[in-house]
Amino acid sequence: MKWSGMGEFKTARHLEELARMNAGPTPAGHALLLGERMDLALQTLLESDKTKRMELRFDRIYPHVHFIPMTEYGIRLLRILTLPDWNERILSTVFPAQLRAKSPGVMEYDAQDGNMFILSHLDGDIARLVRVRQALDHCNIPYGKRQIGKRTAGMG
Repeated sequence: MKWSGMGEFKTARHLEELARMNAGPTPAGHALLLGERMDLALQTLLESDKTKRMELRFDRIYPHVHFIPMTEYGIRLLRILTLPDWNERILSTVFPAQLRAKSPGVMEYDAQDGNMFILSHLDGDIARLVRVRQALDHCNIPYGKRQIGKRTAGMG
């Protein structure tokens, strides 16, 4: 997918203005990116790196971009994302309270096990992955990934 960002940038701003005029809510910070396969999310990330204007990158337009694959997994993820307080439900189910992130750190993470920082990525948020990747590029924190079944479940 080629990403220029200008159309999405304009659309996000117009939707934000319409929402404020009609109901006064806070700006929408989440977007859904639907794709046939998970490798399309990677292609989108790589294409975004080529954007010369930072404000037009998808992860700058929407702080959270959830990639939904057009598979059974994607259907389950979409159902989860529509639940009230879905993020807290996921994190409290996956991580014991003593591992949960107590406060924001130098980079985004969901839990900490000793010196290992863990990002669940169970929500498919590729914008968070971009921010974590950028943070790891600028620090000396060792990192890796853990597998739960066939899905990558954490980075730490």
